[in-house]
Amino acid sequence: PTRRTALVQIAATALLAGCTPLTLKPLREESVSAKSLGYKIDARLVDASAFPSYAKGQVCSNCRLAARTDGELLPCNAYPGYSVAAGGWCASYEVR
Repeated sequence: PTRRTALVQIAATALLAGCTPLTLKPLREESVSAKSLGYKIDARLVDASAFPSYAKGQVCSNCRLAARTDGELLPCNAYPGYSVAAGGWCASYEVR
C-alpha cells in the first residue's frame, strides 16, 4: 500500500481502539488558569460562598464546554490542551 493508505489505516485503527491523536494533560487545581476559574477536581468541594454561580449537580460531564461526556477525564474548551475531571467544576460551567 501507499504511505497515504497506510496512514489512513493507522488512523482508522486508532479511532476504533478509542485512541486520540493528542494526549491531554490533566488539569491541576494548583495551576494559575485553574485557580482563576475556581476549578475543583471534585465539585462537592467548591466553595459556594466564593462561587455563588455553583449549584449542586453541576459537573464537568454535564457542562457544554466539555468536548465529550464519557470517561473520567474530559477535554474542555475552557482549558485548551488539558483534560478535566468528569466530576469537577469551574466558574465557566454552562448547562449542556
